[in-house]
Amino acid sequence: MKHYPIYRLLIGTVFSLNVLVLWSQNVQVNYLDVLDLKNGSRLTGTITGLEGDSVYVFKLVTGATLYIHSRTVKRMYQKAQGGPQLFKSYNFREKGWFGLVQLEFMDGQDVSNPLIPGFGLNMQWGYRLHRLYGISGGARYSQFNLQSVEKILAGYAEIRGYLLERQVSPYYAVAAGYGWSYVRSGNLLDASGGFYWSPQIGLRLGAFRNTVATIGLGYQFQRATFNYNISQWDRRTLEKRIEFRRLTLSTGLLF
Repeated sequence: MKHYPIYRLLIGTVFSLNVLVLWSQNVQVNYLDVLDLKNGSRLTGTITGLEGDSVYVFKLVTGATLYIHSRTVKRMYQKAQGGPQLFKSYNFREKGWFGLVQLEFMDGQDVSNPLIPGFGLNMQWGYRLHRLYGISGGARYSQFNLQSVEKILAGYAEIRGYLLERQVSPYYAVAAGYGWSYVRSGNLLDASGGFYWSPQIGLRLGAFRNTVATIGLGYQFQRATFNYNISQWDRRTLEKRIEFRRLTLSTGLLF
């Protein structure tokens, strides 16, 4: 097991996130009603009733009871009672434009090496039609082996959705596109890309209007061909046709 430290990291991360989700969903939060009046005053307490169609029965935190006509109220909202919360109230933008930047860590292996670390950078921009589905387009840079010159730049389309109306929500994403390889070495004579696709599941850690974090576990498939010069004397070449298959652990910022 000592040859697979990334698996320990993946298992530990998933376990920790599950504990965090269960804990955050079971935390009981009490809320207070807040009335901002047109005269500039702010009242904090609880709306205990409604008289007629327009008079609120409002109990202040001090215990006093007031009768507030709706015409005098400029704004009404709730706030959490007590100390600071781990997460703010649910305010996720379920429709509209969004952007995402992700850093990915990849793990692969071959016959001679039980661990081949790699990394990727993913940037996308899209439109969320509903909490459960949105469409986007993006670009992904992948270096599947840190010791190799074999690099891929892929363009893709993606469908992504969030399953729960909660602060911490599972998400799914499925991307497909085409990857282009390029020459960055004297021994690499030519390179071409191929089909790319990547499914992913993960968690959105927050539900605010501004930037929130994501963490995910996925799989990446990429075809590519590389032609190497393996002899300076007789111009012999080696063609490598590769199907990269990688587990990915990603962390990102959604905005």
